[in-house]
Amino acid sequence: MNRYAVVNLVFIICALVSIGVSAETSGAPNYFLISTAAAEGDAIAQYNMGVMHETGQGAPKDVKKAVEWYGRSANQGYDNAQYNLGVMLLHGVGVEKNTDAAIELFKKAAAQLNLPAIEALKQLEKPAQ
Repeated sequence: MNRYAVVNLVFIICALVSIGVSAETSGAPNYFLISTAAAEGDAIAQYNMGVMHETGQGAPKDVKKAVEWYGRSANQGYDNAQYNLGVMLLHGVGVEKNTDAAIELFKKAAAQLNLPAIEALKQLEKPAQ
């Protein structure tokens, strides 16, 4: 696993722990609370719904739903959602591959000093070897 994936994974775990999702809980009460807030337009809850659906932790794994939730959050300017959606677009996970759209999302997240997005842009700027 590369260090960017590790950093992203640590961030996701910290985010899930901070909202009360843990291995000791069934996830159902947390899912209800998070999904309610997400449906009401909370960008962080929308991001967390994306994480839950992308990973299958606390919600059924469904990458298309993850893309949808990340998109809602990213449209509100949440940098972590912009980065995660950019990664999915870059690799064509749950959505058609679109490098240009991924780069635009990385730029938006990087403008908010999102370190994984900054690193992703650096990697994408390197010439192919």
